[in-house]
Amino acid sequence: MSSDTTVFQDHTKSYYNIEDKEILRLSLHDKVEHKNIKTIAEEGIKVTLPAGIDHFYIMEMLEQPDAVARSLNYGARLMGGENMVKLGGLDAKRDELVKIDNLIIAACGTSNNAGRYGEYLMRELGCFKYVESIIASEIFDRDFPKKNGGFISIS
Repeated sequence: MSSDTTVFQDHTKSYYNIEDKEILRLSLHDKVEHKNIKTIAEEGIKVTLPAGIDHFYIMEMLEQPDAVARSLNYGARLMGGENMVKLGGLDAKRDELVKIDNLIIAACGTSNNAGRYGEYLMRELGCFKYVESIIASEIFDRDFPKKNGGFISIS
């Protein structure tokens, strides 16, 4: 199983794509209808790993420092003496956002590592009464804060 077909493109020629809200039971005895099987050629995406990189996830991990720098606009979003990161698109919702006391961060894969690090930083800085990073596929209704809650999804 994978969230990205490029991860296994060199290991299989066929795959089954699970659609939104679809539940799939895996079994050695049940067959998937052939019309639902797709081939890698249909996907049309080919990822070539750089020299010296043996796995897709290694490449992603090595890209993380640059991804963080890009997300902070190479420092342009950092507000010097104010200990803030400026996210301009959120200014219009400022009055609503400052009421958030309890935050859930949802992500999968390497994005979950970023979420966990964000959770750590927010706890250290005392940003919220409660903050937790959860693997997105493991979130239940009961995980959402009942009062003054916020939700961030990292992709």
